[in-house]
Amino acid sequence: MRRSALFQVAWGSTYCSESRGDAVSVRVLIVAPEWPPNVVGGGGPVYERIGRFLAQRGHTVSAAFTDTSRLGWRTEPWERSVGSVSLLGLPPAPVLWNMKWLRPALPPNARGLRRFRRLLAQPWDVAHLHAVGFPLVDFAAWVLRGRGIPYVFTAHGIPASPLSRGFAARTALMSYLQLVTGATIRHAARYTAVSAAVACSPMLPRRDAITIHNGIDEKDFDGASDHRVAARPLRIVSLGGLSLVKGADTVLRVMAQLRSMDIDATAAIYGHDHGDAPLLLAQRRELALDSAVEFKGPFNDEERRALLRNADVLLAPSRVEGFGIAAVEALAAGLPVVASRVEGMSEVLESCALLAPPGDPAAFAAAIRDLLDPARRATMIEHGRSAARRFLWSDILPRYEAVLESAARC
Repeated sequence: MRRSALFQVAWGSTYCSESRGDAVSVRVLIVAPEWPPNVVGGGGPVYERIGRFLAQRGHTVSAAFTDTSRLGWRTEPWERSVGSVSLLGLPPAPVLWNMKWLRPALPPNARGLRRFRRLLAQPWDVAHLHAVGFPLVDFAAWVLRGRGIPYVFTAHGIPASPLSRGFAARTALMSYLQLVTGATIRHAARYTAVSAAVACSPMLPRRDAITIHNGIDEKDFDGASDHRVAARPLRIVSLGGLSLVKGADTVLRVMAQLRSMDIDATAAIYGHDHGDAPLLLAQRRELALDSAVEFKGPFNDEERRALLRNADVLLAPSRVEGFGIAAVEALAAGLPVVASRVEGMSEVLESCALLAPPGDPAAFAAAIRDLLDPARRATMIEHGRSAARRFLWSDILPRYEAVLESAARC
């Protein structure tokens, strides 16, 4: 049966959707802060993967999101279909545009907002709203509540950038989460989180949450290189972008620490600039690491798989992390991981990676030194690849489908 009979019984649901024999097509609206290929954080591929899976399962799926590549007061929203998913890209209003860390949270311009309201007025069975602290998502929740349309809200983590931008930004975020996002979560028909740590965050309202981890594809295990012996110089990669929250400054200090330990190493930091590039460029010069550390910019899935194959260690020194998908992808590729012992990350990596306190370059350098031992590397690789299989999309996506179907009852 295409229809999930188990959840029909378990939730006692009847559905306001088209029936085709045993199959049920639910009309699903996804609202998210971003969508590939124009993504800043790690959530975009997750939203896209869920939408694509639901469409492949026969549901009617539309997605609306902020397209930060097309700002402007008069810029028109765009619509197109990719596969069987109908997309609506909303241009953000160009306010506070110099603050790169704030761009995904900017509201749509007036033209985008009008088009978005028309989309929200359609007869959806259920909506899937993603991410904490985004006005577009919370506006959708408010409209949907007024129309009596159930929605599932998924928390992917707390927006960490405002927490490191001073008292005013931190206070504004905490107030917004309490007054606005709190209402979105409390009124959700179902509430899910990508880790137990996110679900239990003291910055979010307490309510029952379903933990559904992020996932990886089977092909992330394909073509893994033999990482049991590290190259010389040691090749370190970090995929968090130019972000203090993701620990790019810690990568630099770890490299300086390795140099003081006479360990020959190079590092490459991949990902977007989150507004911290000037500070990081200055720090790199100050530490005389211009020739040892490269800032490489964004990457796609195929590029990610290639760079993981050609590295010796993934370094993930985030100060805050809801899940840590890059680390799981590295484990699948057979690449040893050194990561921060922070909630979310340690929940996923406790038994299969070397963990260090966030912001402690000496501890990270010591962990990397331990991975110069081929026997230790072989053990970590074996444990890591086995652990990564707990996060296959083929197991995870049906759980989202079941939650959405259960919320779409009359």
